[in-house]
Amino acid sequence: MLEYWRRQSTATIVESLQPGRVESLQVKPDGRIMNGNTRIKVLEERGVDVNRLPLDLTP
Repeated sequence: MLEYWRRQSTATIVESLQPGRVESLQVKPDGRIMNGNTRIKVLEERGVDVNRLPLDLTP
């Protein structure tokens, strides 16, 4: 899965994480990532400030 996301553009990855998407970035209130871990890793490798991405908070 990691290699798949490394082949995708940064814009595609960021768009896939947007709230409302089936595979949105889902994070617990304490900061644990519940969905999107691999895509976040790839974005971090590319120097993207992932702390500025919108997210879906899950209880």
